[in-house]
Amino acid sequence: ERQYLGEILIAPSVVAETYGSGAKVFRSALRHITVHATLHLLKFDHGTPSGRQNMEQAERRVLGDAF
Repeated sequence: ERQYLGEILIAPSVVAETYGSGAKVFRSALRHITVHATLHLLKFDHGTPSGRQNMEQAERRVLGDAF
């Protein structure tokens, strides 16, 4: 059975404005933001030092060298 976790909304214009509009940088930022948001839906939180460390480790596992 699938469980509904929530929704992720990403504004491409904000990503481009924040990280740059170059294709490679934009795609990399979009990947990172998508993974980061998904981890939040999975109850990861970076509000504490240990939470930040856990979240960064999870992002590295998913993104690998792209992190």
